[in-house]
Amino acid sequence: MNWKIHVYGTRGSFPHPGNEYMDFGGNTSCFYLDCGHHLILDAGSGLSSVKEIYRDSAPVHILLSHVHMDHVIGLFQCRAFFEKKREIHIYSKQRNGESIEEQLRKIVTPPYWPVGFDDFKANLFFHTIEDSFEIGHIHVSVAPSFHPDTSCVFRIEDADNCTGYALDYEAAMDQEGRIASFLQNCDLIIFDGNYIPGDEVYGWGHSTWRDAICIRKKSDSKKILISHYGYHYTDQMLKEQELMAKAEDKHCIFAREGMIIES
Repeated sequence: MNWKIHVYGTRGSFPHPGNEYMDFGGNTSCFYLDCGHHLILDAGSGLSSVKEIYRDSAPVHILLSHVHMDHVIGLFQCRAFFEKKREIHIYSKQRNGESIEEQLRKIVTPPYWPVGFDDFKANLFFHTIEDSFEIGHIHVSVAPSFHPDTSCVFRIEDADNCTGYALDYEAAMDQEGRIASFLQNCDLIIFDGNYIPGDEVYGWGHSTWRDAICIRKKSDSKKILISHYGYHYTDQMLKEQELMAKAEDKHCIFAREGMIIES
């Protein structure tokens, strides 16, 4: 079967609700990958809206690119963590000698939040990952991104599908084209579009839709989905950018909350 991506969070840095942001959405990064498992990419504020995981009591697998707050803020309010019979697996890289469990326990805890991981009822499993791992029939490969405090780029695949995930990645710092090589022949790449062309800040770990198009072509991938928009970009600004991107590459798609896209 072809996989489907459900878009639940499209913003970077901060959630940004309001009438000017309704079309593309105001929640931070979160995607549900319909691949035969409950697989979630990043736990931004959009995580609280993910409904597919409540269709049954199967295990939930959350891949975290990194622990910057916009990518983990949804952990505070995910109802599945309070389900006694639920099994939840969280995967990410070691940073500064700390496992992913050690990293998360520093922030999901009083006094920063009234409850911590020890208060959750679900069975929690923390996986500090290396270069690759398996989730059932799914193979996940991991590459370091170009982003402050480090971040992960994921390549997720089975016998018939391949999805890339490259938010919080700065193409300008990837002089050797390492990520384009890592994401060769993906059906779909979810890609960082934090800046519009001309707004880039070197060294902050982000890219533009124009970088995305370059990556899609270099990697011979079929489609690329832009997300992680700067929180201050209005719907009108993004619609204008979307038209320009489509004119350059019809396979470049701008993510909107509530969108379901087949990979």
